[in-house]
Amino acid sequence: MKRAGLTTSFLLATLATTPLLAGAPYTVYDLGLGAASDINASGTVVGYTLQGSLKHAFSYSAGVMTDLGTLAGRDSSGANALNGFGTVVGTSFSNDGSVYPHGFRYSGGTMSDIGTLGGYGYHTYANDINNAGTIVGESVTYSPVGPVGYPSHAFRYSGGVMTDLGTMGGSSSVAAAINNSGAIVGWSETSSGTTHAFRYSGGVWTDLGSLANSTSYAQDINDAGVVVGYGYTGGYYHGFRYSGGVMSDIGTLGGAYSYAEAINTSGVIVGEADTASQIRHAFMYQNGVMVDLAPYLATVGLTGTSGASGIDDRGDIVGSGYDATGQQHAFLLAVAVPEPATSVLLCVGLCALVALPTRAAPSKHATQQ
Repeated sequence: MKRAGLTTSFLLATLATTPLLAGAPYTVYDLGLGAASDINASGTVVGYTLQGSLKHAFSYSAGVMTDLGTLAGRDSSGANALNGFGTVVGTSFSNDGSVYPHGFRYSGGTMSDIGTLGGYGYHTYANDINNAGTIVGESVTYSPVGPVGYPSHAFRYSGGVMTDLGTMGGSSSVAAAINNSGAIVGWSETSSGTTHAFRYSGGVWTDLGSLANSTSYAQDINDAGVVVGYGYTGGYYHGFRYSGGVMSDIGTLGGAYSYAEAINTSGVIVGEADTASQIRHAFMYQNGVMVDLAPYLATVGLTGTSGASGIDDRGDIVGSGYDATGQQHAFLLAVAVPEPATSVLLCVGLCALVALPTRAAPSKHATQQ
């Protein structure tokens, strides 16, 4: 699933409760020039670094930044997502446009080209991966026909096979995210020519509708099936939350626009929204309240526009923000776990003593994807 991974330890899950997230005591990390796109429950962050005019996909864990490189014949790359086992997906491309962009899968130190759906141009973009190792994205499918251009189709990639998911009746579609149940979300042109957010599961397309009988785009889905994205309201785009057949406008930070980019298992949403001064800021949205994350980013000099793109189940948030000179930086907002009270320490100690004779059960996940 996008922007979430395997469950964290019981102690961290207990301490990082809903009130803790609402209070948002973060430790802020500037990860250097670039942008962070996703984080899993192990705390591994992925995105891209800026290296002059080039971009390179990165993985960041425990203070160590790893350059993931590029596909053969290409000089740039960007990581879009990773699963709970640390398998990364993204896209590698040529900075000068001389080689078509291809989606990649990175695991065990090796970056592999996942191929294309064929068709004209052979462009492929890998957008997300779940814990089963299933990848979703978009790939150009056929030659231009009249004014259509170069349409792409949403795909699902599993076991080395890329499957064209088709569309909701129009010429193009994009798969943006997949959860651990295999439900896919994204957007597709409909037979009427309007673009709508969709959910695809078991071979069935579900049109999620829109906020104001207009366009909508789904960006993420959690394991509970809650979908987030953004839709046109008649004047501006606003972030939405979709659950139980209802699409709800989550509002803004006082300005015109907002975009919901990711959601974790607990239903906490992150993205970017305009303030009353029409400055775009990263936000965290929980229990109907949108929190501006800009004050936290300002502590490391990121005082310009910002956006959040990923959140894990503990509440750690990643994204990008600009400094005073206009340079883009990747960031990590790590939830600061408070010192446990004496009663909590006593409980942990007693639980540890009780658990001593018991051997841990094997993981439900037999192999790493």
